Amino acid sequence: MSDSFSPKRPINDAKDIILLSLKTFFSTHEEFTWSARAEDTILTISDSFPVDREKKENYPTVILQRHDFTWRNRHLNQTSYNNLQDKRFGLDLLSGTFTCLCASTLGLEAERLAEDVFLFFTRFREIISAKGLFDVKNLSIGAEQVQRAGSDTDIVVVPVRLGVSIEDSWTVVENGPTLEDLNVSLKSIN
Repeated sequence: MSDSFSPKRPINDAKDIILLSLKTFFSTHEEFTWSARAEDTILTISDSFPVDREKKENYPTVILQRHDFTWRNRHLNQTSYNNLQDKRFGLDLLSGTFTCLCASTLGLEAERLAEDVFLFFTRFREIISAKGLFDVKNLSIGAEQVQRAGSDTDIVVVPVRLGVSIEDSWTVVENGPTLEDLNVSLKSIN
């Protein structure tokens, strides 16, 4: 096998596609405007929990969480030989779920934000799929939940769940001897 290993990261790439798509959508939104400049943004969009949850000025926010992914081998490994070089390639399908936690200190604001995220994924799923996701499916919007973010801060969270599938193609090359590496010495025996 090759001495170097440089993996693609399809699950991380899917997360980046979703985050970038949400930021692009909300960059022109009338109510919940996102901007890369902190002083111009109303909405925070991030993965995990990098925001200080106790500060009320950090809301409204969309927090993207990744859940379990499963693997399916869609295309049996193929082997081809080229000058004694073993090359295997495959095409796999990874399926999993992301949740967008739409949070605000105001319940109605969290509901409106969640509905906009939900409608974004239903109306633009083909565009999102074209950016690198194989499929966007199983969309659902959950009930609002009140959570305590700090000693005096309650936030309302509304989850929007989406299932995604990602195609992952890969190649493994096992380097074997080539004719250039072959040394032959002939001796005559008489």
